[in-house]
Amino acid sequence: MRSSHILCKVHDLPSAVRKWEDQGFVVQLGDAPDKAMNALVWFEGGPFIELIDVRRAQPPWLFRMLMGLVSPDGVVRRLQRWLDSPEGWCEFSLETHDTDVAPGVKKLRANGTKIFGPVRNKRTPVDSVTITTQTAFPHETSLPILMGAYRPNPRPKQITHPNGVTSVAHIAVRTPQDTLGTWHEMLDVNDPWLALEVGEPAVRCVSLSGLSQSIPPELINGAVVEPA
Repeated sequence: MRSSHILCKVHDLPSAVRKWEDQGFVVQLGDAPDKAMNALVWFEGGPFIELIDVRRAQPPWLFRMLMGLVSPDGVVRRLQRWLDSPEGWCEFSLETHDTDVAPGVKKLRANGTKIFGPVRNKRTPVDSVTITTQTAFPHETSLPILMGAYRPNPRPKQITHPNGVTSVAHIAVRTPQDTLGTWHEMLDVNDPWLALEVGEPAVRCVSLSGLSQSIPPELINGAVVEPA
């Protein structure tokens, strides 16, 4: 699997979109303005950034309760961690090279990793076709979300950010020592973006190619970014 995207928690999505646009990013809502719970900062290649209102992204109360009964240490505990965290980087995701994440999940389970899913997701952005993917959630929340590749691929073929940013160069992710082996089991050996560090679980920083200077975190919802 390869680096997919970094999630940035925001309290108010429309306000967050304006903040990122003010800093020179092109931001695309994930749905109609009255329905959107996320927005995307795309690049022409490599990982992308997702701004997410985690309160709106929570599943309905009854469904969440049922998930808690089926897998109390899976997706529910991860969602609660999102709710409890401050604004800023809150999650990291890996994706497969094709649409089916199940073979990778099966292999990880065989080696003792507990995982909820995969579950099938779909969304239909404004003036677009329906996009589908699969998602799986390791019980250990210091491990990343696992996703099947999006189909059809929603990434714009061309995109120019006014601030000059062209791509994600590096993603510094902290994880406990005892999970490093599982991370390496999941990752492509040639993934050029992810830099793992030992420590308390967190996405520490995202380095962006083309960025001329660091952006104060308070201007982009607590996200820590720096020039590559």
